[in-house]
Amino acid sequence: MPFIKKVSFILMLNLILILTPNGFVHAQDDPPSEEEVPYGVASSWLYGHYQLAEGNIDEALGHLHFAYRTHPDVPEVAWDFQEALVAGKYFKDALEVLDNLVEQWPQEAAYRLQRSNVYLQIGKEKNALADLRKLREFGVIDLDVVIREATILSGMGKTDQAIDVCRAGLADLPEHGPRLYLTISVILDQAGKQSELPELLDEAVLKYPNSPQLHDIRMRSYLAVGKEEKALQAAQDADTHFMAMMAAPVNETDLDDPDTMPDAGDSSPPPSFVVELADIFTQQGFPEKGIKILEPLFESGELGKEPSLWLARLHLGTNDL
Repeated sequence: MPFIKKVSFILMLNLILILTPNGFVHAQDDPPSEEEVPYGVASSWLYGHYQLAEGNIDEALGHLHFAYRTHPDVPEVAWDFQEALVAGKYFKDALEVLDNLVEQWPQEAAYRLQRSNVYLQIGKEKNALADLRKLREFGVIDLDVVIREATILSGMGKTDQAIDVCRAGLADLPEHGPRLYLTISVILDQAGKQSELPELLDEAVLKYPNSPQLHDIRMRSYLAVGKEEKALQAAQDADTHFMAMMAAPVNETDLDDPDTMPDAGDSSPPPSFVVELADIFTQQGFPEKGIKILEPLFESGELGKEPSLWLARLHLGTNDL
């Protein structure tokens, strides 16, 4: 969410003092009804802001339009007005407001990001890309900017360029490495280049071994190209790594190392990647393959209670007793 929506108390107070003729608007727990709203730009903006947050777009537009028409140079007012216009699918009008914001604050990332998003919604990919690249020229190195640019390029069929953008992001944003590797894997998949996924995920897991998502996608990438033994090895590698990780004492120096910590949006590892693989085989209609990889774990006592019960049910389902 852009910073301008997090209006501080002091900023809101100053805005009210600037825009309200009497310099004061009575504060209430709930906004007044339309009949109770006094005339004045600040009150119109505050009421429109509330209606926008509540999803009452038509109601918000009237009040925000009045506030914007009177004070188009106040960024909080302009931002809410363009948001209401976008929500109402008045994209051309929203672009006019965003053009004004970008012109006044050319290096503000939120405005260019939003304009890029609106351009994308109306099918103007080149304009959307231009805004994102301008941000990079201004030195804005941001995960959202990188992923958006790569996604747009991928949608235009420019797979290699999209991957290059992500790889540049890997160098600039190592703390978001898992997300960027996952983005590259999606780009390759959408381009029909599944054969390149295992090598990519091997590289990713080597670089970010503590990311459960990367281990999971690595295992699935081998399955996608028919390398079941490699998929099993990937699952076993993941189980070995995370069991050792849980058993090892926490090294506080690792907490600041982006190469050892998973991305903030990463998932937790499953109890067993091998069990996950068995479940995939079963869902694909090959329960006997699931049984084959679970049996060694059961015999060695490494299979938990619930997977052991599931294994028994698989035997019953296949009449393999």
